[in-house]
Amino acid sequence: MAKKIEKILEKNYIQKIFQKKADFYFPSLKNKRILNIEIERISPIWAKKTCLARYKIIFFDSTEEIIRATTKIDGSKRKVFEIMNYLYQNGFDRGKFQIPKPLDYLNETRALLYREAKGLPLSLVLEEKNFSFKIFEDVAKFLFKLHSFDRKKIKRRAVVIGLTDYKKIFRKIKRLMPSISNYIISEKEIEFFNELKNEQGFIHGDFYPGNILINKNRMIAIDFDKAGRGPKLLDAAAFYASLEFPKSLWLLNFSQKERKLAQEIFLRKYCQLNDFNFSKTKEKLNKFLIKIFLDAIYFSGILLFDGWKEIDVRTKRDFSNKIKDLFLKVREYLPYVKKY
Repeated sequence: MAKKIEKILEKNYIQKIFQKKADFYFPSLKNKRILNIEIERISPIWAKKTCLARYKIIFFDSTEEIIRATTKIDGSKRKVFEIMNYLYQNGFDRGKFQIPKPLDYLNETRALLYREAKGLPLSLVLEEKNFSFKIFEDVAKFLFKLHSFDRKKIKRRAVVIGLTDYKKIFRKIKRLMPSISNYIISEKEIEFFNELKNEQGFIHGDFYPGNILINKNRMIAIDFDKAGRGPKLLDAAAFYASLEFPKSLWLLNFSQKERKLAQEIFLRKYCQLNDFNFSKTKEKLNKFLIKIFLDAIYFSGILLFDGWKEIDVRTKRDFSNKIKDLFLKVREYLPYVKKY
Protein backbone atom coordinates (compact mmCIF):
# COMPACT_ATOMS: atom_id res chain seq x y z
CA MET A 1 0.00 0.00 0.00
CA ALA A 2 2.93 2.36 0.72
CA LYS A 3 4.05 1.97 -2.90
CA LYS A 4 0.55 2.78 -4.07
CA ILE A 5 0.34 6.13 -2.26
CA GLU A 6 3.90 7.01 -3.32
CA LYS A 7 2.68 6.87 -6.90
CA ILE A 8 1.87 10.59 -6.48
CA LEU A 9 5.64 11.10 -6.83
CA GLU A 10 5.80 9.36 -10.22
CA LYS A 11 6.06 11.85 -13.06
CA ASN A 12 4.31 9.74 -15.71
CA TYR A 13 1.30 9.16 -13.46
CA ILE A 14 1.03 12.82 -12.44
CA GLN A 15 1.48 14.10 -16.00
CA LYS A 16 -1.38 11.91 -17.22
CA ILE A 17 -3.66 13.21 -14.44
CA PHE A 18 -2.94 16.87 -15.13
CA GLN A 19 -2.99 16.54 -18.92
CA LYS A 20 -6.37 14.83 -18.74
CA LYS A 21 -7.96 17.25 -16.24
CA ALA A 22 -6.12 20.51 -16.93
CA ASP A 23 -9.24 22.37 -18.11
CA PHE A 24 -11.16 21.19 -15.02
CA TYR A 25 -8.38 22.08 -12.56
CA PHE A 26 -7.48 25.39 -14.22
CA PRO A 27 -10.62 26.80 -15.91
CA SER A 28 -9.03 30.26 -16.22
CA LEU A 29 -6.23 28.66 -18.25
CA LYS A 30 -8.51 26.63 -20.50
CA ASN A 31 -6.89 25.14 -23.62
CA LYS A 32 -3.38 26.06 -22.45
CA ARG A 33 -0.95 23.17 -22.78
CA ILE A 34 1.29 21.95 -19.97
CA LEU A 35 5.01 22.08 -20.76
CA ASN A 36 6.44 20.46 -17.65
CA ILE A 37 5.67 19.36 -14.09
CA GLU A 38 8.28 19.60 -11.35
CA ILE A 39 7.65 17.22 -8.43
CA GLU A 40 8.95 17.77 -4.90
CA ARG A 41 8.49 15.31 -2.06
CA ILE A 42 7.44 17.11 1.14
CA SER A 43 6.99 14.23 3.59
CA PRO A 44 10.07 12.43 5.01
CA ILE A 45 11.11 9.21 3.27
CA TRP A 46 10.63 7.22 6.47
CA ALA A 47 6.94 8.22 6.77
CA LYS A 48 5.26 5.04 5.52
CA LYS A 49 1.55 5.73 5.97
CA THR A 50 1.40 9.20 4.44
CA CYS A 51 2.91 10.96 1.46
CA LEU A 52 2.93 14.67 0.61
CA ALA A 53 4.01 16.22 -2.69
CA ARG A 54 4.25 19.66 -4.27
CA TYR A 55 3.80 20.13 -8.03
CA LYS A 56 4.96 23.09 -10.03
CA ILE A 57 2.87 23.08 -13.23
CA ILE A 58 4.54 25.04 -16.04
CA PHE A 59 2.51 25.92 -19.14
CA PHE A 60 3.86 26.70 -22.61
CA ASP A 61 3.15 30.41 -22.15
CA SER A 62 5.30 30.37 -18.94
CA THR A 63 2.24 30.54 -16.65
CA GLU A 64 2.80 28.56 -13.45
CA GLU A 65 0.46 26.91 -10.93
CA ILE A 66 1.46 25.30 -7.63
CA ILE A 67 -0.58 22.28 -6.53
CA ARG A 68 -0.23 20.17 -3.41
CA ALA A 69 -1.07 16.48 -3.02
CA THR A 70 -1.55 14.64 0.24
CA THR A 71 -2.42 10.98 0.64
CA LYS A 72 -2.82 8.46 3.43
CA ILE A 73 -3.06 4.69 3.40
CA ASP A 74 -6.41 4.62 5.22
CA GLY A 75 -8.17 6.62 2.50
CA SER A 76 -9.26 9.35 4.95
CA LYS A 77 -8.35 12.10 2.48
CA ARG A 78 -11.67 11.52 0.70
CA LYS A 79 -13.56 12.89 3.71
CA VAL A 80 -11.06 15.74 4.00
CA PHE A 81 -11.75 16.64 0.36
CA GLU A 82 -15.51 16.61 1.00
CA ILE A 83 -15.16 18.91 4.03
CA MET A 84 -12.86 21.33 2.23
CA ASN A 85 -15.15 21.37 -0.78
CA TYR A 86 -18.16 22.16 1.42
CA LEU A 87 -16.34 24.98 3.22
CA TYR A 88 -14.97 26.44 -0.01
CA GLN A 89 -18.42 26.50 -1.60
CA ASN A 90 -19.93 28.12 1.47
CA GLY A 91 -17.97 31.31 1.96
CA PHE A 92 -14.36 30.31 2.59
CA ASP A 93 -13.33 31.02 -1.01
CA ARG A 94 -13.31 34.78 -0.40
CA GLY A 95 -13.11 37.49 2.24
CA LYS A 96 -10.77 37.79 5.23
CA PHE A 97 -10.96 34.13 6.28
CA GLN A 98 -10.34 31.49 3.61
CA ILE A 99 -9.15 27.96 2.88
CA PRO A 100 -7.20 26.65 -0.15
CA LYS A 101 -9.20 25.60 -3.19
CA PRO A 102 -9.68 21.79 -3.23
CA LEU A 103 -9.31 20.35 -6.72
CA ASP A 104 -9.86 16.60 -6.69
CA TYR A 105 -9.70 13.26 -4.89
CA LEU A 106 -7.80 10.54 -6.77
CA ASN A 107 -9.21 7.10 -5.94
CA GLU A 108 -6.23 5.13 -7.21
CA THR A 109 -3.71 6.81 -4.92
CA ARG A 110 -6.19 8.01 -2.26
CA ALA A 111 -4.81 11.50 -2.77
CA LEU A 112 -6.32 14.92 -2.17
CA LEU A 113 -5.24 17.65 -4.59
CA TYR A 114 -5.57 21.32 -3.71
CA ARG A 115 -4.18 24.64 -4.89
CA GLU A 116 -1.31 25.84 -2.73
CA ALA A 117 -2.31 28.87 -0.68
CA LYS A 118 0.08 31.80 -0.69
CA GLY A 119 1.18 33.35 2.58
CA LEU A 120 3.48 33.08 5.58
CA PRO A 121 2.63 30.62 8.36
CA LEU A 122 1.40 32.48 11.43
CA SER A 123 4.02 30.55 13.39
CA LEU A 124 6.76 32.30 11.38
CA VAL A 125 5.04 35.69 11.69
CA LEU A 126 4.99 35.25 15.48
CA GLU A 127 8.61 34.06 15.59
CA GLU A 128 9.74 37.16 13.73
CA LYS A 129 7.51 39.37 15.92
CA ASN A 130 6.19 41.09 12.82
CA PHE A 131 2.63 41.59 14.05
CA SER A 132 0.18 43.59 16.14
CA PHE A 133 -1.46 41.84 19.09
CA LYS A 134 -4.77 42.43 17.32
CA ILE A 135 -3.85 39.42 15.23
CA PHE A 136 -4.95 37.19 18.13
CA GLU A 137 -8.43 38.70 17.97
CA ASP A 138 -8.51 37.91 14.25
CA VAL A 139 -7.55 34.29 14.96
CA ALA A 140 -10.47 34.09 17.41
CA LYS A 141 -12.81 35.53 14.75
CA PHE A 142 -11.57 32.96 12.23
CA LEU A 143 -12.18 30.14 14.68
CA PHE A 144 -15.64 31.48 15.47
CA LYS A 145 -16.50 31.51 11.75
CA LEU A 146 -15.35 27.89 11.38
CA HIS A 147 -17.32 26.84 14.44
CA SER A 148 -20.44 28.60 13.14
CA PHE A 149 -20.95 25.99 10.42
CA ASP A 150 -23.93 23.70 10.83
CA ARG A 151 -22.39 20.46 12.06
CA LYS A 152 -25.37 18.50 10.72
CA LYS A 153 -24.09 19.20 7.21
CA ILE A 154 -20.80 17.48 8.03
CA LYS A 155 -21.19 13.80 8.93
CA ARG A 156 -17.58 12.97 9.71
CA ARG A 157 -16.47 12.87 13.33
CA ALA A 158 -13.33 14.82 14.12
CA VAL A 159 -10.21 12.81 14.96
CA VAL A 160 -10.20 12.92 18.76
CA ILE A 161 -7.59 10.79 20.53
CA GLY A 162 -8.79 8.74 23.51
CA LEU A 163 -7.27 7.04 26.55
CA THR A 164 -6.76 3.74 24.72
CA ASP A 165 -4.71 5.49 22.04
CA TYR A 166 -2.54 7.22 24.64
CA LYS A 167 -1.91 3.95 26.48
CA LYS A 168 -0.66 2.27 23.29
CA ILE A 169 1.83 5.07 22.66
CA PHE A 170 2.91 5.12 26.32
CA ARG A 171 3.73 1.39 26.10
CA LYS A 172 5.87 1.96 23.00
CA ILE A 173 7.67 4.85 24.67
CA LYS A 174 8.47 2.62 27.65
CA ARG A 175 9.77 -0.13 25.39
CA LEU A 176 11.72 1.92 22.82
CA MET A 177 12.63 5.04 24.84
CA PRO A 178 13.34 3.78 28.38
CA SER A 179 15.37 6.90 29.24
CA ILE A 180 12.15 8.98 29.47
CA SER A 181 9.80 6.30 30.83
CA ASN A 182 9.78 7.99 34.27
CA TYR A 183 8.06 11.03 32.75
CA ILE A 184 5.05 9.07 31.46
CA ILE A 185 1.69 10.00 32.97
CA SER A 186 -0.31 7.24 34.65
CA GLU A 187 -3.75 6.38 33.35
CA LYS A 188 -5.28 7.34 36.70
CA GLU A 189 -3.94 10.90 36.40
CA ILE A 190 -5.85 11.49 33.16
CA GLU A 191 -8.97 9.42 33.72
CA PHE A 192 -10.92 12.69 33.87
CA PHE A 193 -10.87 12.60 30.04
CA ASN A 194 -13.92 10.34 30.31
CA GLU A 195 -15.75 13.30 31.87
CA LEU A 196 -14.79 15.91 29.29
CA LYS A 197 -17.88 17.77 28.17
CA ASN A 198 -18.15 20.69 25.80
CA GLU A 199 -20.44 22.10 23.15
CA GLN A 200 -20.17 19.98 20.02
CA GLY A 201 -19.90 21.42 16.53
CA PHE A 202 -17.71 21.53 13.46
CA ILE A 203 -14.04 21.82 14.44
CA HIS A 204 -10.78 22.14 12.52
CA GLY A 205 -9.05 19.60 14.77
CA ASP A 206 -5.53 20.96 14.24
CA PHE A 207 -5.87 24.69 14.85
CA TYR A 208 -2.22 25.65 15.37
CA PRO A 209 -0.30 28.73 14.15
CA GLY A 210 1.54 26.55 11.62
CA ASN A 211 -1.80 25.74 9.98
CA ILE A 212 -2.82 29.38 9.54
CA LEU A 213 -1.29 31.37 6.67
CA ILE A 214 -1.12 35.16 6.62
CA ASN A 215 -1.40 36.93 3.25
CA LYS A 216 -1.76 40.69 3.67
CA ASN A 217 -5.16 41.13 5.36
CA ARG A 218 -6.26 37.52 4.80
CA MET A 219 -5.98 34.41 6.95
CA ILE A 220 -6.01 30.99 5.31
CA ALA A 221 -6.54 27.78 7.28
CA ILE A 222 -4.84 24.65 5.97
CA ASP A 223 -4.62 20.96 6.98
CA PHE A 224 -8.14 19.69 7.63
CA ASP A 225 -7.07 16.08 8.19
CA LYS A 226 -8.64 15.88 11.65
CA ALA A 227 -11.67 18.10 10.93
CA GLY A 228 -15.24 17.06 11.64
CA ARG A 229 -17.78 17.07 14.46
CA GLY A 230 -16.17 17.45 17.87
CA PRO A 231 -15.74 19.55 21.04
CA LYS A 232 -15.25 23.21 20.09
CA LEU A 233 -12.93 23.95 23.00
CA LEU A 234 -10.43 21.50 21.53
CA ASP A 235 -9.65 24.01 18.76
CA ALA A 236 -9.42 26.92 21.20
CA ALA A 237 -7.13 24.85 23.43
CA ALA A 238 -4.90 23.91 20.49
CA PHE A 239 -4.15 27.53 19.63
CA TYR A 240 -3.90 28.61 23.28
CA ALA A 241 -1.54 25.72 24.16
CA SER A 242 0.68 26.27 21.12
CA LEU A 243 1.75 29.64 22.53
CA GLU A 244 3.41 27.82 25.42
CA PHE A 245 4.75 24.74 23.66
CA PRO A 246 8.18 23.66 24.95
CA LYS A 247 11.09 25.30 23.13
CA SER A 248 12.18 21.86 21.89
CA LEU A 249 8.90 21.82 19.94
CA TRP A 250 8.62 25.46 18.88
CA LEU A 251 11.18 28.17 19.57
CA LEU A 252 8.78 31.08 20.11
CA ASN A 253 10.71 33.94 21.65
CA PHE A 254 7.88 35.40 23.72
CA SER A 255 8.34 36.70 27.26
CA GLN A 256 5.91 35.27 29.79
CA LYS A 257 4.08 38.61 29.78
CA GLU A 258 3.73 38.56 25.96
CA ARG A 259 2.56 34.95 25.94
CA LYS A 260 -0.10 35.53 28.59
CA LEU A 261 -1.28 38.69 26.85
CA ALA A 262 -1.62 36.86 23.51
CA GLN A 263 -3.51 33.98 25.15
CA GLU A 264 -5.87 36.33 27.00
CA ILE A 265 -6.63 38.46 23.93
CA PHE A 266 -7.41 35.35 21.90
CA LEU A 267 -9.55 33.65 24.56
CA ARG A 268 -11.47 36.79 25.60
CA LYS A 269 -12.43 37.54 21.99
CA TYR A 270 -13.42 33.90 21.41
CA CYS A 271 -15.60 33.94 24.55
CA GLN A 272 -17.12 37.29 23.59
CA LEU A 273 -18.09 36.04 20.13
CA ASN A 274 -19.64 32.87 21.55
CA ASP A 275 -21.23 34.59 24.55
CA PHE A 276 -19.20 32.33 26.90
CA ASN A 277 -18.27 33.23 30.47
CA PHE A 278 -14.52 33.91 30.36
CA SER A 279 -13.62 32.57 33.84
CA LYS A 280 -15.63 29.37 33.48
CA THR A 281 -14.29 28.77 29.98
CA LYS A 282 -10.70 29.23 31.14
CA GLU A 283 -11.29 26.70 33.93
CA LYS A 284 -12.71 24.19 31.47
CA LEU A 285 -9.84 24.87 29.12
CA ASN A 286 -7.25 23.45 31.55
CA LYS A 287 -8.36 19.89 30.89
CA PHE A 288 -8.31 20.45 27.15
CA LEU A 289 -4.81 21.95 27.38
CA ILE A 290 -3.57 18.74 29.00
CA LYS A 291 -5.22 16.85 26.16
CA ILE A 292 -3.47 19.02 23.55
CA PHE A 293 -0.05 18.30 25.08
CA LEU A 294 -0.86 14.57 25.19
CA ASP A 295 -2.07 14.72 21.59
CA ALA A 296 1.29 16.23 20.60
CA ILE A 297 2.99 13.29 22.34
CA TYR A 298 0.69 10.83 20.57
CA PHE A 299 1.20 12.18 17.05
CA SER A 300 4.95 12.60 17.58
CA GLY A 301 5.05 8.98 18.71
CA ILE A 302 3.02 7.75 15.73
CA LEU A 303 5.35 9.53 13.30
CA LEU A 304 8.47 8.37 15.12
CA PHE A 305 7.56 4.72 15.65
CA ASP A 306 6.22 4.18 12.12
CA GLY A 307 9.68 4.96 10.75
CA TRP A 308 11.69 3.76 13.76
CA LYS A 309 13.99 1.39 11.85
CA GLU A 310 15.01 4.04 9.32
CA ILE A 311 15.31 7.08 11.59
CA ASP A 312 18.81 8.13 12.61
CA VAL A 313 19.96 8.41 16.23
CA ARG A 314 19.96 12.21 16.27
CA THR A 315 16.36 12.43 15.09
CA LYS A 316 15.30 9.87 17.69
CA ARG A 317 17.04 11.92 20.38
CA ASP A 318 15.26 15.09 19.22
CA PHE A 319 11.90 13.33 19.36
CA SER A 320 12.77 11.97 22.81
CA ASN A 321 13.47 15.47 24.12
CA LYS A 322 10.21 16.83 22.67
CA ILE A 323 8.15 14.02 24.18
CA LYS A 324 9.83 14.42 27.58
CA ASP A 325 9.19 18.19 27.57
CA LEU A 326 5.54 17.64 26.62
CA PHE A 327 5.07 15.27 29.55
CA LEU A 328 6.47 18.01 31.80
CA LYS A 329 3.87 20.44 30.40
CA VAL A 330 1.15 17.94 31.23
CA ARG A 331 2.42 17.70 34.81
CA GLU A 332 2.48 21.50 35.01
CA TYR A 333 -1.27 21.66 34.35
CA LEU A 334 -2.47 18.62 36.30
CA PRO A 335 -2.69 20.48 39.65
CA TYR A 336 -5.09 23.02 38.09
CA VAL A 337 -7.58 20.45 36.88
CA LYS A 338 -10.92 20.56 38.68
CA LYS A 339 -14.17 18.79 38.00
CA TYR A 340 -16.80 20.92 36.39
